[in-house]
Amino acid sequence: MIRSYTNDELLKFMDAVPVPVQKAIESHLTAKTISGLGTQLGLHIDVIGKVAELNVLMLLGLINQNEFLQELIAAGIPDADVKQIVAEINQKIFTPLRAEMEKGNSEGEKKEVAAVRPASALRPVVVSDV
Repeated sequence: MIRSYTNDELLKFMDAVPVPVQKAIESHLTAKTISGLGTQLGLHIDVIGKVAELNVLMLLGLINQNEFLQELIAAGIPDADVKQIVAEINQKIFTPLRAEMEKGNSEGEKKEVAAVRPASALRPVVVSDV
């Protein structure tokens, strides 16, 4: 079970991550990707919310890839659907974010990361034997 965070804690973590990560979290494309997956897979609204929450936690570096996978499975999502969720989140959220981070922030602003591990958030999630 992952730790719960208050809204104030999440805002503090959000302020600590680089601007491209903040933009990815706030992006309508991120929300559209996750809601689209939920609709496509026929997930209950609560489960879609859980996927969105886990995605934010992973982007903030507060959970790692294994915790993300374990929580999806614990939410009752079938293995095949977990694999599809992970693949689409990698392709539509993490890969573009990684490219943005590699080219640098176009605004020239880089924030120091305090208590989070954004590097873990930028690695693709690998699904081996879910």
